[in-house]
Amino acid sequence: MTNRMFTIAIQYPGFGPQHPPRLQAIVDESPTDNVRVVAMEMFSKDSDYEWNPVIVGNTKYERHTVMQCSSDEGRSSQRQLREAVRQSLDEIQPDVLIVNGWGHRESRASLAWARANKCRTVLLSDSVRENMQRTWWKEAYKKFLVRNCDSAFVAGSPQARYVKRLGIQEEKIFHPGSCSVDNDYWMRETSSCRQRKELLRQQYGLPRNYFLCVARFIDVKNLPFLIKAYAQFRKSTPQTDWELVLCGSGPEEKKLRQIVDSLKVPGVNFTGFRQADELPVYYALASVFVLPSSIVECWGLVVNEAMACGLPVLVSHRVGSAEDLVIDGVNGFRFDPFNQDQLTELMTRLSSDEKQRQKMGQESSRIIDSHSCSAAARNLWKAVAAARAA
Repeated sequence: MTNRMFTIAIQYPGFGPQHPPRLQAIVDESPTDNVRVVAMEMFSKDSDYEWNPVIVGNTKYERHTVMQCSSDEGRSSQRQLREAVRQSLDEIQPDVLIVNGWGHRESRASLAWARANKCRTVLLSDSVRENMQRTWWKEAYKKFLVRNCDSAFVAGSPQARYVKRLGIQEEKIFHPGSCSVDNDYWMRETSSCRQRKELLRQQYGLPRNYFLCVARFIDVKNLPFLIKAYAQFRKSTPQTDWELVLCGSGPEEKKLRQIVDSLKVPGVNFTGFRQADELPVYYALASVFVLPSSIVECWGLVVNEAMACGLPVLVSHRVGSAEDLVIDGVNGFRFDPFNQDQLTELMTRLSSDEKQRQKMGQESSRIIDSHSCSAAARNLWKAVAAARAA
């Protein structure tokens, strides 16, 4: 890095609760004070999530909103979006641009601006090749899009393999990176909640022992499979007091409730969508975390959160974070999201062994420490340095 002030711009579809701690870590881990960090919020609301608006106070990074609308609305007009991206980048004039993937229109417009303005570019990606069937012509188009990216900042190992396949050299790919949470927040808040667990259990109406799933109620999360595996678990262990807590909302909620009714399975609790300031209660009082996604789960930040909260985890092998975060028999297990018997057996195994659950929860806390916001920020600066040296 030189002594001259230079600007990096990092792009996100919209601001969620995970973004401020990531950005603060990027500022804190900067190798020099002569850096201007601009967080480009492409839309004022991310249509995929129900987060409350994120208020950013006095920080050492700048927040720049490209379009004051939802992501669905902004992406509906290609011309207006392209012009808004161009105007924003012309105003910011980054020396290094960290582009959020290649799949959305705003990303492709940003890549085009970078090529036209000879701006060094870091590809930020959490995509994996294995999570869906790929076609050769789409893969060729992706290679065309990322051909001028100078380095990559990716979530983990499967994401690194994918961007390497798309043409970025292995020595210019850095991870763990783009998918981190504020581990200290989740550890601190769940520790506080556990000191008041009986009071909170009554206040929130939560069972004494439960499997927890935090997810949007959409098809790819594979929640009918989870409910059926749990129903089988209850049938095979009729005396158990273990329940299932589904924390979230979405278009499949009616369908999920109908499945519960049709199976006549007891102990399934729907809590609705919960913001980040309430979620620690649900993690703190849970005994095991489960994420059964079948496809298109590029990473799964809720796995980070559950591990930071000291929980053993049961995670589908289709979840992008499973390879790096879940060590079978150590902090949990990976499972086939189409093998109901396997998940039922794992539920039975963990529900009957409190000592193993405690040990696995401790291992989760240890493993997730290497995926902190600070560790990710250090890798981001390595990617920036590689891009500048390209």
